[in-house]
Amino acid sequence: MKRIALLLFAVAMVAGVVVAWLRTSTRADAQPTPQSAREVRGASTYVEIKNEPAPKLIVDPPLPDKLDRGIVQIQWRVENVHIVPVFGKGALNASPRIGHLHIHVDDLPWWWADASDINTIDLAGMPPGLHKIRIELVNANHVVFPEQSKTVTFTIPKETTRDKETKMTTATSQLDTAPNTAAEAIRPFTVHIPQEALDDLKRRLDSTRWPDQETVADGSQGIPLAKLKELVRYWQTDYDWRKVETKLNSLPQFVTRIDGVDIHFIHVRSKHPNALPLIITHGWPGSVIEQLKVIGPLTDPTAHGGRAEDAFDVVIPSLPGYGFSGKPTGTGWNPDHIARAWAELMKRLGYTRYVAQGGDWGTPISSAMARQSAAGLLGIHINLPATVPPEVAAALAGGPVPANLSEKERTVFNALRASGKSGTLAYFTMMAARPQTVGYGATDSPAGLAAWVLVHPGFAQWTFGADPEKSPTKDDVLDNITLYWLTNTATSAARLYWEGGQQGSIIAAATQKTNEISLPVAITVFPEDVYRAPETWARRAYPNLIYFHEVDRGGHFAAWEQPELFASELRAAFRSLRHSAE
Repeated sequence: MKRIALLLFAVAMVAGVVVAWLRTSTRADAQPTPQSAREVRGASTYVEIKNEPAPKLIVDPPLPDKLDRGIVQIQWRVENVHIVPVFGKGALNASPRIGHLHIHVDDLPWWWADASDINTIDLAGMPPGLHKIRIELVNANHVVFPEQSKTVTFTIPKETTRDKETKMTTATSQLDTAPNTAAEAIRPFTVHIPQEALDDLKRRLDSTRWPDQETVADGSQGIPLAKLKELVRYWQTDYDWRKVETKLNSLPQFVTRIDGVDIHFIHVRSKHPNALPLIITHGWPGSVIEQLKVIGPLTDPTAHGGRAEDAFDVVIPSLPGYGFSGKPTGTGWNPDHIARAWAELMKRLGYTRYVAQGGDWGTPISSAMARQSAAGLLGIHINLPATVPPEVAAALAGGPVPANLSEKERTVFNALRASGKSGTLAYFTMMAARPQTVGYGATDSPAGLAAWVLVHPGFAQWTFGADPEKSPTKDDVLDNITLYWLTNTATSAARLYWEGGQQGSIIAAATQKTNEISLPVAITVFPEDVYRAPETWARRAYPNLIYFHEVDRGGHFAAWEQPELFASELRAAFRSLRHSAE
C-alpha cells in the first residue's frame, strides 16, 4: 500500500479557520484517452466483460490513534478492479475492469479524481467537530459502480494541551509551534504544461541550426554530432512529455514559500508505522525526476526485498531555481541558505526527527544541514563526499604531491588530476563564473540545452538509450532535460554554481568544513562516479563517520541508475539511527 495525500484549503468558519488543502491530482478533463491495450497497466486487450465479479470498495474507519493529534488516516482497498491512470470510452471494456476514485470532503464544492495506486487518505487541519468523507469507486467514464459509494464520518476532538504546544496544522505538511500564515502555507501542486509549450518545443527542435561535425572520433570535443542529432530526432518525433507529467501527478506534490521563494516538493509517506522521515536533495543537471525510481523502494521496502522497519517517509524538493520551484531574484541562495530552507521545510512538514541524503549539490546542502545542526536532523548520507585532504587539494592546484599516499589514494589522486587536465570540469568553471552567459544559448535552443546537460561527466558512460533496459533510459533523460526546458530554468539552475562555487570545491574537506560536522555521516561510493573517495580520506574528513561502503555498480546519478541498490544503501546506512527517531 501507498498513500493518497489529501489536504484541505483554508475555509473561513464562525469559530475560526479550517486549514485544509486538497491535492487535485489528475482531473477527469485532463486524462489521456488510451490508444491501445498496452496503455492499460494490468489489463488484457479490450474485450467484452462477461461474468466477472463486481468491483468492490472496502473502506476502513479512521485510525483512532491519530485523531487526538489532528491526523485523519483512512485506509481503503478495492477488489475486482484495477486503479489505473487511464480514462476514456475504450477503457470501459478493458478486462479486468478499470476504475479510480472520486473523493468528496464534507460539503466542500470540490471532488478529487484519484488514479494512483496509493491507498491511504490523509486529512488534517480541520476544526474540532464532526466531519465526513464520501469515497466513490467509479469506472473509466466517471460513473459510480453500483453500491460502491462509502461515507466515513469522524470527529476531531477539541485541542489538548499537547495539540496547542505542537499545533498540528496538516497531516502531511505542517506541524509548527508558530502560528500558520499564508506565507507558510503548504499548497497542493499539479503539473500541467500547456500544449502550446510542447508544440513550440517541437518546432524549435525541427529548426535546430547544427554545427559542423567534430574533428575527433571520441567525445573529447563535446557531444558527438551524430549522437545528439539522433537524440533530438527522437525528442521531436517519438518522445511524450505527458507520460512523466502523469507520473508526477500520481504523487503528492506541494509548494511552500520559504524566504520569498516557492519550493516545490514531492512528499510520499510510507504505509508502515514508524517510518523514518528522509529528505533527498538532487543536484545539477538533475531534478526530482532523478529520484522518482527510489520512492517505491524507500517507502514500501517489503515490496522491494526490504523489511517494514526499514521504511522511509520521503520528501524530495526541487532546488531553488530548478524545476517547479521558484527562481531567486537576489543573491545568497548558496548551499548554506538552502540547508536552512530544507530545515524549515521539514519543520513545516511536522518532522521532529529525520535524516537527509544528497549527491552532487545535495552533498554540500546535506552537509551544511549537519554542520548547522538543523533541528531534528539525526544524520546524513552522501554519495559525493567532501573528503579530499588539504595537502591533496594543494597538489591538485599545482603544489607538490604528498609522498605518503597509499596505492589507492594515489590512484584516486591521479584520476582527479587527469580529470582536471582533460577539461572534464569545464562546465563547472563556466557556470561558476558566468551562469548568465551559459543561459542564453540553453534557453533559446533545446538542442543546445541537451548538449550542455549531457556534457556533465555523469553522462560519460551513458549510451544515449542504446540499451532500453538500462536506467536512465532515453525517455528518462529527456524527461529531465524537457523539465529544464519547459520551466525555463537553465540559467537559474546554473546560478547555484556561481553561488556555491565561491565557497570552493565541493569535494574538498577544508572548503566544506567537514571537521565541523559532529552528526553521524554515512557514505556510499559508487564505482562509476566522477570521484571515488578512499575510506582513509573519508575517516579523516568526517569525525563521526558511522557507515562507509563501496558498492560494485552505479555512478554519479546513483538513484537513477541503481534505484534498488541505492535504497538498500540508505536502509543500511540509517539503520543504527532509527531508534533515535522514536
